[in-house]
Amino acid sequence: MSSSGRPAPPHPAMDAADESEGGGDGLKAKAASVVATLGVLLIQAVVFIYDFVTYPIYFFVQQPWKQVRQDVV
Repeated sequence: MSSSGRPAPPHPAMDAADESEGGGDGLKAKAASVVATLGVLLIQAVVFIYDFVTYPIYFFVQQPWKQVRQDVV
């Protein structure tokens, strides 16, 4: 049991959430979470655009239709 009389949380992340209740630290944690989420979304967007732009380039450079034709014949 914790000092508040409640059972200990089953996970460290929940322990951190309990500590941030009622204080200004919760706002900092939420801001950090938003920043992290936006960072991940930005990375995902960059990778998606890179894939979208480079896939046709790799397709025409590697010319997979020639390899398929050799395998069939």
